[in-house]
Amino acid sequence: MEAKVRWFNEHDRSEKPPSGLGLNRWVFGVCHVDMTPPRDLVLAIPPPSQDHLSHFGPAQILSLPTAREMAEATIPCLLDAFIKPGATEPAPTSAPWTWSTLDADMAKAFEDALQKYNVKPELCKRDPVALGDADKCHGCGRPGKCFFKPLMKCLGCRAASYHSKMCRKQHWPQHKLVCYAPGATPSLDAHDYYTTRAPTDPEAQALMTLLRLDGHPDRDNITLALNRLEKHEEARIMCLLDPPPGSIYHLLNSSIYDPHLGRSPRPANEDERQKVNEVRETYIVLGSSRPNRRTHATLPIYTLAINTMDLRRSHLFPALRR
Repeated sequence: MEAKVRWFNEHDRSEKPPSGLGLNRWVFGVCHVDMTPPRDLVLAIPPPSQDHLSHFGPAQILSLPTAREMAEATIPCLLDAFIKPGATEPAPTSAPWTWSTLDADMAKAFEDALQKYNVKPELCKRDPVALGDADKCHGCGRPGKCFFKPLMKCLGCRAASYHSKMCRKQHWPQHKLVCYAPGATPSLDAHDYYTTRAPTDPEAQALMTLLRLDGHPDRDNITLALNRLEKHEEARIMCLLDPPPGSIYHLLNSSIYDPHLGRSPRPANEDERQKVNEVRETYIVLGSSRPNRRTHATLPIYTLAINTMDLRRSHLFPALRR
């Protein structure tokens, strides 16, 4: 058995089958065959792109007393399906990328048996039903057509489906990590969220893909995720200017930010100090009573000055009246 597992673990494994069509996903199960003496066969249903059905046995499986014993008796036959060629077809050229079984009661026992035999960890868990797939029960994995009644949806996220309340209850410890229902999960700190919920949250996955969180995030992707860089620079200058009451930006900020938050901006760099000085010089020009004095500020600086000055005293600024 150790040699089988070692060979299977070293076998090539790809997400796509050799044909490149569909996914390298296998479904297996055990069926009873009337023979003398009565025995069972292990069936491995391949990806849709392959036209053969792998089967190995016979073996004594379904008559065993516990699910654990049945699973442990199934594993050797299942490994043979990928190691030894069958009577009418060759062995598959690659190990499965994912697997599942329609026997929900046996699924957990299969997972435990695979771990016991030291099969590679990524294959010790069955392929989960994707969130939003309304054709299968997210608890047991069975297709909806196996049940007399339509599948019921999760009352919180409406993205998971179940064939019974009991199945939904048993699956809740796993589903609550991705359920969007308010209060479905307790508040998580950043590390717990990143390690438990983010890997299965579609929105978090999309953001992690966008930012390429591999130690070398792309500057363009970060700019795209956090909006345009120009807006960030403008927000920095506005924060450093600290618009007083009576200014347009102060009015806008008061409707957005919590006034009880402490103000602690990062110190200005050389470029930011220069721009802040230009804006403040524009304040002086706008407040000058000398008619021949004009500002040489560019339009962005001039606009920023107008938006960050106290307009309640605009009658004191002759330049604004001309």
